[in-house]
Amino acid sequence: MLGDKTAIKTKFNVRAFVLGGLWAIFMVDYTTFGRLHNEVDGVIMARHLTTGYRPAAIYSVRDSGGGTHTYVAGATDASLPRDLPIGAHVTKRRWDLGYSVDGQRRDDFPVTFYTIILTIGVCLLWFAAFSMFQERRSSPTTRSSELPPAGAVGSRSP
Repeated sequence: MLGDKTAIKTKFNVRAFVLGGLWAIFMVDYTTFGRLHNEVDGVIMARHLTTGYRPAAIYSVRDSGGGTHTYVAGATDASLPRDLPIGAHVTKRRWDLGYSVDGQRRDDFPVTFYTIILTIGVCLLWFAAFSMFQERRSSPTTRSSELPPAGAVGSRSP
């Protein structure tokens, strides 16, 4: 039995907080900038749906100049939906999270969700940095057992 005032010190694994924070920030960055970089402007001519672990829709889009290009809508929020109707005119400008289908604006990107994830990631990194600062502040910088012996190479003697 512990009769004296012994405190049980819990040491956090700072690396886990750093990795968790970096992972959260990476996921927000990857998804948000993926959506911001997409650019589509044209009429959907065909859609091919893929099945499997990460389903996707492969669209054939005819632009205003008559050229045809391919747009792949993946399984993440970075892509446009995989159920856009054939024959619809889709406009998605670069650096815009929203898009329009047949002139109707759609803003379905979950900004609130990714803001919460980003906030969690930043808080985890802040907590890790604060913990490392506190740990270094509370531990002595040099201990007498770590000092080189007198007269050792590289040490100055008076």
